[in-house]
Amino acid sequence: MSRSFGETTGTAAQSIELSIANGNSRSFVFSTPRLHREGHLRLNLPFNYEGFDELFKMKYVPQPYGYIKDLLHIGDEDDEVFRSFFSEEVPPPHDGYSGDDVRIRYFGHACRLIETSFVSSVGKA
Repeated sequence: MSRSFGETTGTAAQSIELSIANGNSRSFVFSTPRLHREGHLRLNLPFNYEGFDELFKMKYVPQPYGYIKDLLHIGDEDDEVFRSFFSEEVPPPHDGYSGDDVRIRYFGHACRLIETSFVSSVGKA
């Protein structure tokens, strides 16, 4: 049986891969297949899954490890890698940009952050 267009382009084909980023260098992600690599964890969940909001919110709002592990359906076989993404240390607060000029920062290939001491704007590059 062949797959229909919706089965390969809908949420069933979506997944997110988590890893520790060291610097700004990352491998190209739009090629297939993405093979398993040590230290990486693939979550076969749709991009709009509410658990991802909870995960990324944890940088500023701590939650118990078991809470996020259960919410993202992390199995015991992936516990060591998943646990390596967390720290007991509180991240430093973000004070924003306070310079006199305009600062422009690029994230990935299609996002930019423009900041002044008065306002910040995020948009497509």
